Amino acid sequence: MQVQEAIRHWRKCIAHPMTAAIFLAAAIICMISGPFGTLQAFSPLMRLLFWIPIFVVGGSISLFIRIYLRLRWPHVAKGWVELATVVFFTAICGLPLVFWSSYLVGATNAPQTLPSQGLQLLYLAIVCGSFLWLRAFLFHTVSVKAKPDAEVLETSIAVADEAPRLMRRLPDNLSGPVLYLTADDHFVDVHMLEATHRIRLRFKDAIDEMEGVEGYYSHRSHWVSRDAVKTAIKANTSWRLQLVNGEDIPVSRKYQPDLEAAGLLDRLEG
Repeated sequence: MQVQEAIRHWRKCIAHPMTAAIFLAAAIICMISGPFGTLQAFSPLMRLLFWIPIFVVGGSISLFIRIYLRLRWPHVAKGWVELATVVFFTAICGLPLVFWSSYLVGATNAPQTLPSQGLQLLYLAIVCGSFLWLRAFLFHTVSVKAKPDAEVLETSIAVADEAPRLMRRLPDNLSGPVLYLTADDHFVDVHMLEATHRIRLRFKDAIDEMEGVEGYYSHRSHWVSRDAVKTAIKANTSWRLQLVNGEDIPVSRKYQPDLEAAGLLDRLEG
């Protein structure tokens, strides 16, 4: 289940234009600087074609590892997850990438200026950590300046100046906005951008503790934050709300008038 959830989030991250922009920017920087002997071994175009797949493959794998670890260890601080991602990525992908680049550069007749394999692994770990930090920083900056995008799990939706009381029931390492709540018998699932946390609490009490965040019932077992709704989808006579993280939740006829009055069903997707 966690692997499938990680794949779903990973696909959204990879599909976001900013991720591709970071891959391309890193490849262009390496094309110009020509590290690891590529400056002497390849022409500018070949250097670009050399570095693009390395950053696309390596960056994609590091993103998946990070997302999976965040889901696998929801109570571990984010900094430790980032460090574990760098370690796992270097251990799993480091040697294949180093051998591949060494082979391609060595196949040319250019003077050999490659650093030792240990130093290359260290550089790879630094690049991986820098990529994760830069991506998180850029997405945080965008989330402050712009409306959230449905494709990115790091983006943040608008939240009240003071976090709702319900957040106090969640682990300290969980941060960010609550998208929606679902009731399951005596439990409530708190759905956030990157994780879902289950607490033992009455559904009505959980909604009361979301005071300060504008939200609505969409179903007797679903409550959704207004800012989490991206579009409304109508199929025949039934409605569903699509959220900024790509998920969708049902709308019952009982609560449809309230959502219409709030203008949430006006955001119609064809």
